[in-house]
Amino acid sequence: MERKSELEEPTLAAAYDKLCKDFNTIFESPDDTNSANSQERINKTIRGFEEITRLVSAVDMFSLNESVEEITADNLKFILLPYMLGALWQVNTSEDRKTVCQLSLVYFQDFLQRSFDYGIIRNPPPAEDAENGNPKSKSAQESRNEKIQRIKETKELESKIEAITKRQQEGEELDDEVVRELYMAKIRRDANKAESELAMIAQENQLIKFAESRKPDSGGPASGEPSNNLVPRQLGPSTYIITRNEEQKKVYGLGYPAVPVLTVEEFYQQRIDQGIWPGKSPAQAPVTINNAPEVEDDGAQRDAQEDHGDDPGLLQRQRDMDEYKDMHRRGWGNRANRS
Repeated sequence: MERKSELEEPTLAAAYDKLCKDFNTIFESPDDTNSANSQERINKTIRGFEEITRLVSAVDMFSLNESVEEITADNLKFILLPYMLGALWQVNTSEDRKTVCQLSLVYFQDFLQRSFDYGIIRNPPPAEDAENGNPKSKSAQESRNEKIQRIKETKELESKIEAITKRQQEGEELDDEVVRELYMAKIRRDANKAESELAMIAQENQLIKFAESRKPDSGGPASGEPSNNLVPRQLGPSTYIITRNEEQKKVYGLGYPAVPVLTVEEFYQQRIDQGIWPGKSPAQAPVTINNAPEVEDDGAQRDAQEDHGDDPGLLQRQRDMDEYKDMHRRGWGNRANRS
């Protein structure tokens, strides 16, 4: 077994470092993670980390009987494997979201549990709810305080990681203690990220569960039986249109975007009953053409009173009008845009 470890561990470390570069490229690249090229890279990186996980298990790299001080500085980085697999599955679109959330949940919890068992982090992974397997929800105040604490701690760890990485990039040879400090900082930083991811997964699982309960074949309210727990939607004020007759009122009934409620006759009668419009008097007969009162035109009365024979000006105006009518037939004017 010792001979096998001596041969495989250098190759294992080199493969791990290469996959870590791919991991950083995926999450630091401006490319859309939903694109075909990004998804191909994500799936390839997942398969690589899964293979490294099997090799790490085969060589018995970690044991619960040992403390974190007994783990070599170069092997500490392999504790990050489940976190990176969980993060990659969160951006994977090859499976449905329910499967993705379940896989990510397992990886993040495994990472947090191992980190807690070695004493790298202070708190164990969130306890699961017995009903749905999600982490138990906390009060709003507790969640807020923990989130603020994680953000502050993550910023401090990021600064520490950046400073050590800069020294490494400048060609400085880091001793084992500095390398150990680097990986411990990365584990604690990613532990904070994993806790945030678990909180989001719990919320998403609740939405998925609710969506499944609404499917017709799930026996939920959408299967035909109304739910008494649902609050009825408050409808806005109805709109009204006036239909011209009873037939239109039947055609454009309730449910039409503009709900008609009255015919023309009903509308008139309603206005009369409300006193807005005057109603018909029983003693008053309807006015028709035959019995309409005669109204004389003011101009006709004025012409009748004048003596045509004694007014040369009136006679001239009448002659001029006759000539105008002869030269300007009715309908000849305003012929613009007419063929």
